[in-house]
Amino acid sequence: MSALFSHIIKSILLTCCLTLTLALPVWAHTMPVSEIDLNGISPKATLSFVRQIYGEPSAKESFTKGEVRSIRYHYGPLLEITGSTTLEDNLSEDELAVAGFRCKANNFSTPRGFRVDQPISKVISLFGEGERFTSKNTSGQEETSYLYMFPGDRGDILIFYTDRAGFITEITYRSNLTR
Repeated sequence: MSALFSHIIKSILLTCCLTLTLALPVWAHTMPVSEIDLNGISPKATLSFVRQIYGEPSAKESFTKGEVRSIRYHYGPLLEITGSTTLEDNLSEDELAVAGFRCKANNFSTPRGFRVDQPISKVISLFGEGERFTSKNTSGQEETSYLYMFPGDRGDILIFYTDRAGFITEITYRSNLTR
């Protein structure tokens, strides 16, 4: 019985080690939460702060999805910023925290300097390839996106969309409130 028990324990340990080894590449493609920041637009910012820095948006839309209430600011066609909260919160528009952004402008960057029109290889060299997806954009052009997750339980993701040449065309942040 002792030899059988020892064999079972060794098999379990070997299985655990192999599982962890195969899972490490997934865990390796995370970024520090500090990278969720485009020129001051971060989950720590409120929509009031966004307006103080960037002025009034050119357009604004309010919408509800499930149990989440959101307001999206449009700063022209190249920048959108979304503030969200749950329906049970009585927060004013000013108090809504940034829960997402979409940037196609090259004058915004993350703290590490990642921006539109830059090669994705700069991101990959620091944080690995992330989850890679290929699809067609709204113009019918093929694009590849690289999705990075963040430690913690908020479910935040940062996505870098690229063109065929491997240059970043868009940076998008989504929290679990904006998906």
